[in-house]
Amino acid sequence: MYPPQTLGVSGFAWALDPAASTVTPISLDGDALAGTTPTRAPYAVALDAATDTAYVANYSADTVTPISLKSMRAGKPIAVGKNPDGIAISPNHATAYVACYGSGSVVPITLATGKTRKPIRGGDGPSAIALSPSGTVAYVTDLISNKLAAISLSNGHALFEVHVGSKPDAVAVTPNGELAYVANFGSSSLTPVKLTTHSAAPALNVGSAPDGVTVTPDGTTALVVDYGSGQIVPITISSEHVGRAVWIGRDPSSVAVSPDGKTAYVTDLRAGTVVPVTLAPPAVGPVGQAVLVGAGAIAVAVSPDEGSLVVADYSGNALSLVDLGVVAARPAIHLAGEPQAAALTPDGTTLWVTLWVPRTSKGEILPITVATGVVGMAIPVGDEPDAIAIDAAGTEAVVANDLSGTASLVDLSNRTVTTVSVGSHPDAVAITPSDLAFVANYSSDDVTPIDLSSGEPDTPVTVAAGPDSLLVSPSGHFVLVASRGGSLVSKLEVDSLTVRQPAGVPSPMAEALGVNDLAYVVSQSGTLSSVALHDMTVTTICPSGTAPLGLAVSTTGPEPVVFVADSGSSTTVGAIAEINVTSGKTVLSVPIGSGVDAVLLTTVGPA
Repeated sequence: MYPPQTLGVSGFAWALDPAASTVTPISLDGDALAGTTPTRAPYAVALDAATDTAYVANYSADTVTPISLKSMRAGKPIAVGKNPDGIAISPNHATAYVACYGSGSVVPITLATGKTRKPIRGGDGPSAIALSPSGTVAYVTDLISNKLAAISLSNGHALFEVHVGSKPDAVAVTPNGELAYVANFGSSSLTPVKLTTHSAAPALNVGSAPDGVTVTPDGTTALVVDYGSGQIVPITISSEHVGRAVWIGRDPSSVAVSPDGKTAYVTDLRAGTVVPVTLAPPAVGPVGQAVLVGAGAIAVAVSPDEGSLVVADYSGNALSLVDLGVVAARPAIHLAGEPQAAALTPDGTTLWVTLWVPRTSKGEILPITVATGVVGMAIPVGDEPDAIAIDAAGTEAVVANDLSGTASLVDLSNRTVTTVSVGSHPDAVAITPSDLAFVANYSSDDVTPIDLSSGEPDTPVTVAAGPDSLLVSPSGHFVLVASRGGSLVSKLEVDSLTVRQPAGVPSPMAEALGVNDLAYVVSQSGTLSSVALHDMTVTTICPSGTAPLGLAVSTTGPEPVVFVADSGSSTTVGAIAEINVTSGKTVLSVPIGSGVDAVLLTTVGPA
């Protein structure tokens, strides 16, 4: 595995999905995106295992850029033909062969010197290239003449040509060198070509716009990604049987397989992700969590040690290095109702989750042991418990019950509950170090203080419309109130119970503390902002998803990292997104479900 340039995040993120009635723990032992290096409109990439170097074909720049995977530093671009569209490296690591669409040539590069040799005639519009196992023959697809050409690399002569489907733009060769598979983007088919007889077998129907193809290392299965249907399709090579397709994303464009043959990695061009897919030939699936790399993820290759991926990002003009095996969603924990919120005990051992059970119209809280994922016995509370906070001693929880207009004061040791009335539709709760609880009442536009020593509520404090989130300051002297309806974030002084220093934040949904006197806020419109607590200065950082509902901040690394629970939309899947607040870039997106609405971080989690 190449040394990752990570943000140093560790521990677990817990995602709550009310729509699926699940809580999903996600291991975060580092960051999946290890680094990026600028290039120029990269279209294809090939790896040289001998030198740990990626060679990137830059379509618009007419160059190939060598990039060291150890340092992620780019070498001097090598001028080749016009519009390099495909690249392959010889088995002896001596030469890279570049298919140049615009100049109709295949350009050899001596890797030891970085010098090009005399171009080889490659047809009218050479697009993709694959080499024979011996490295003596190049198989090149011609996007214009709709052919597959076999070219001798010793003398540059064409050995034979085979007509295939329309717009062939991907090719793969079996390990025994007997078959080539050509993905025909224009005719929605895959053409098997028998290389020993120089003939094409009947085309296979694999979707509506196949755009990438590869063969597993054992030579048993061909894998096709279909751009049109968003699927990966397995083909059993011995029988040419087309297996069950599995949906990947909106626009899958390329595929690579790990050397052990256990995982395929598919780029999704529109989503800007790489999606891992478990392989158990002849079947494919399940699909793992996507890793966000860039809006134009067009090509992917797996490192020989199976520890990293390199991904060419055409729109972002970059090559990304993805560190594998560091982010993994554990099996979801299925619950008997809809999880609404969660709070962690101060010792970090137990996650208390609020649960709404629609079939019984009851609310409850239940404990989950974070080290094992084991769910404990529930404690009944009020109707639709929307928020929970736990005191500094870890012995008492306060639960805001939205439908019943109450707060439940729960003694976690003896499992007793005291119910007090608060305002209309309580939606958030926070507890100060001095054991004063605050409950935000969304519809009555106020916050109810509760003295936990006596269990008595105080007079509600009027705040801006629609208070939806509460956050206790590090000093405990004030509570930050986010009012979604009033588009304000304000300070509520704990001692005087007065509101001051309102700051404008469009429809704030959730808050979390960072470091250096900063809090972070996500807005309903999908924006992440920071708030300086000393003077309430608001700074917009970056987009934060389609419909962000929850927020957590990790401070385990050298700089804060924000995790956002994005519930998704009709066209996007709900996910937990990891955002580098320094760069304002989303570095990881873990799909969870269509209703994910909260995220919470722990230092440990289930194995």
